[in-house]
Amino acid sequence: MSIFGKLFGKKTKIDSSRINEIQKLIELLKDYGNENERGDAAKKLMAIGPSDSEAIPLLIKEMKAKSSFIRQAAAHALRNIGKAAVPALIELLKYEQQDVNGETAITEFCRIGIAWTLGEIGRDAESAIAALLEATKNMDIDVYREIESALKKIYTPTSIPIFIKYLKHEDSLVIQMASEVLSGITGQGFGCDQKKWQEWCEKNKGKYDPCSHFTLLTLFLY
Repeated sequence: MSIFGKLFGKKTKIDSSRINEIQKLIELLKDYGNENERGDAAKKLMAIGPSDSEAIPLLIKEMKAKSSFIRQAAAHALRNIGKAAVPALIELLKYEQQDVNGETAITEFCRIGIAWTLGEIGRDAESAIAALLEATKNMDIDVYREIESALKKIYTPTSIPIFIKYLKHEDSLVIQMASEVLSGITGQGFGCDQKKWQEWCEKNKGKYDPCSHFTLLTLFLY
């Protein structure tokens, strides 16, 4: 079964007129002969919100488009839909980088778009942390940095143990990512030493909000 079959195989009652409207907007994005209509369609598509969650399958499919213009419009739309889009984005992120069941392979550009979208959704995308860490394996620097940026936006105080757990991963890039994010959000410099991170976590449990540190650090640096 394809990724879309897995995610959206269950029959649900949907607003077919709204789905058709969004489908038409997507088709207009592919009409390179009319830039004005393309621009207008992109604005309308990027303005959809949580009430349009039924359009997630259409938008997820366009995250794999060759055109960066279409990918960006789909990413913004999924960002606006928010938490409801997270499971589908996770599945797409985990998808193999090869043709499966005749579907287009997932490219590095697509993975960058997925990471960006999850990061923009923020803490509502906390369930994507493990998938983002796993996706660090064998990725180029651009994907790596986008994932790092996303994780620093997604984390919550209760998710710190997840990063600590991944310090014992078999892949060195995953370990490096977990270490860098932990240092970035807490200001602590324990590197890849899982034991020291665990001790620090236990000592500060319930009385430390890494959000306050990262916010101040960001303001200081930028």
